[in-house]
Amino acid sequence: MVSAARLCLSVLVFFASLAVANAQQPSAPERDLGLQLYKQGDFNGAIHSLQEAIKHNKDDVSAWHYLAEALAQQGKSNDALKAHEKAAKIAEEQAGYLLDRQAIYSDKPISLPRAQLIEGAQSAEQYLALSNKSSSRTVNEWTKRARFLRALGSDATGFEVFSGREVTTKVRILSKPTPSYTEEARGHQVNGRVILTALFGPDGQVHAIRVMKGLPDGLTRAAIEATQRIKFVAATKDGRAVSQWLEVEYGFNIY
Repeated sequence: MVSAARLCLSVLVFFASLAVANAQQPSAPERDLGLQLYKQGDFNGAIHSLQEAIKHNKDDVSAWHYLAEALAQQGKSNDALKAHEKAAKIAEEQAGYLLDRQAIYSDKPISLPRAQLIEGAQSAEQYLALSNKSSSRTVNEWTKRARFLRALGSDATGFEVFSGREVTTKVRILSKPTPSYTEEARGHQVNGRVILTALFGPDGQVHAIRVMKGLPDGLTRAAIEATQRIKFVAATKDGRAVSQWLEVEYGFNIY
C-alpha cells in the first residue's frame, strides 16, 4: 500500500497535475495550422506556426514532434535533433507523471494520451537516427525511452490477438526479470503490487502494455520496463505463433 506520508503529498500532486492537463487540452490554433501546413508540404510555414504554438505551450509534444519533422525536411538536422529530443523527453515526463497520479488517485482513472505517446516514441527513434557517434549508453537510454512510450501508446493494431481459450498452446514464460526499486519509492516507504496486462507477440516481443493497478514514485514504470525484458515462447494456434494478452504482476515490499 502507499504510505501515509506519500498520500499527504497528493494535494501537491493535484496542483502539479494542472501543468500536464494543460498539455493535453485541445491543440492551439497555431499547432493545428502547423500540422495542416506540414501535411500540405509547406515546411517553412509549418515551422513558423509550430514555433508560435510552442511559445504558448512549451510542453506540447505534438508541436515539438512535427517541428522536428519539418526541420528535418528542410535539411536542418541539428535543429531537428534538438526538437525530437524535447518531444521525447516531454512525452516521457508526462507519461511517468500520469502513471504516478493514476496510482495515487486510484478511484479516478487516468487516460494516457496515446497520440502523444506514439509521437514521443517516434521522436526518440528519430533522435537516435539523427545522432552521430552515439555511445552504447546513449543508444540504450533512447531505445528504452522509445520502447516505454510505444508500449504505453500502442493500441495493438495489426495484431490478431487470441484469448487463452482460443490458442493451442499458451504463452510460456522463460525468464521474468525483477524490476528495480526506485530511491523515491524507498524514501516514501511504498509497498504493494503493480498489475499489468501485456500483449505477448508472435515475434517474442512485448508490444503493448496496459496498467491495471499501479504504484507511485516510478514503480509502475519499473514494472513496465521489466515486463518488456521478459523472455518467452509465443502462444500458438494451429501450428503458428500468435499474439496473446497476459496479466503480469510484480510485488514491491520494503523489509
